[in-house]
Amino acid sequence: MNVKVSVVPYAMVISVNQSESKEYYGGKIELTSSNVIGKVEGIEQYSCSEQSIGIDWKKVDLAEKYEIYKLVNDEYIKIDETTECMYEVTGLKPGTVLNIKVRAAVSKDSEVLRGDYSENVECISTYGVVEAKVDEACFKYVKISWDKVSSADGYKVYKYNSTTKTYNLLKDITSTSTTSYTDTAVSSGKSYLYRVVVYKDINGLMNESEIGTPTTAKIGVYGVDVSQYQKTIDWEKVKAAGVDYAIIRATRYSSSATNGTNLTKDNTFDTNMKNAIAAGVKVGVYVYSYANTVAEAKKEAAYVISLVKNYKMTYPIYFDIEDSARKKTSYKAENTEMSIAFCEAVKAAGYKAGVYSGASFFVNYLNIINFLN
Repeated sequence: MNVKVSVVPYAMVISVNQSESKEYYGGKIELTSSNVIGKVEGIEQYSCSEQSIGIDWKKVDLAEKYEIYKLVNDEYIKIDETTECMYEVTGLKPGTVLNIKVRAAVSKDSEVLRGDYSENVECISTYGVVEAKVDEACFKYVKISWDKVSSADGYKVYKYNSTTKTYNLLKDITSTSTTSYTDTAVSSGKSYLYRVVVYKDINGLMNESEIGTPTTAKIGVYGVDVSQYQKTIDWEKVKAAGVDYAIIRATRYSSSATNGTNLTKDNTFDTNMKNAIAAGVKVGVYVYSYANTVAEAKKEAAYVISLVKNYKMTYPIYFDIEDSARKKTSYKAENTEMSIAFCEAVKAAGYKAGVYSGASFFVNYLNIINFLN
């Protein structure tokens, strides 16, 4: 840009008596000087929020104001002007990326003289909170995912550490097309908290989203139900596979048995109990009931109590009532009474007690409400 500059020749005659000194001026000469208004330097983003960005720059000599330009469809369009060496763009959506240039300007003889454009500065408003969700949670891993943010540089996945009471960085994902993460450092029966932050590096200014409500992954406790039908079990492998507990069958039916309702010990009961406990698998037991009366149910309770007295159990002794002979609606009250009698006998002996059956049996052949009182 050009500006006109007036140059006036000038001379002074000095006398011995200074009072008589005189100045002599010649005629005005019009000269033209190029780019008198300097280029804006040092432009950078200094602040950001979800709805705004702030930029500033160095002062330009002779400048009266600064014009703000935004890149729109490959062309820089003037959006505003200011007399300050800073400017805030407002009314943005979270994660909005802007390319901004600034020019210094001054008015002269009804003309506006402008300096060169500043360098482009890429700015971005703060990203909104990333809402992660749990896709899968099992005893081997937790998989979380979130929506893609195309303008970002990447995502940071954090996991809560209950010992230090802080969120630790699990993974810095530098690809915006990757919108999930699988955490394998998990255990069954526990809950984990995760947070995901989206970010963009703008000339060294790290723009990260706000940290919102953590995503909770609850992992259930996994167990197995075993009997002699599973034959020889490698309990070390069972534990390594993520199984936390086993409910082991204590009894089986035998026509020659004299204890209770023709019950005798399951062929693999002692082996399974010893080896499961040795492998670190927590145990409970169950009795598949053939009882037809409250008295018989109490006998079954007494028998199983005699079998478990030498074992340390974490889980209950269950009354497994599901035999087809008891599937009559007319037996509903009696089935309920037998179940309660079994459990009371087990609890009286110092053990936890429970009732095990199928959903249909519970609904059609037991009065569930009685177990809640």
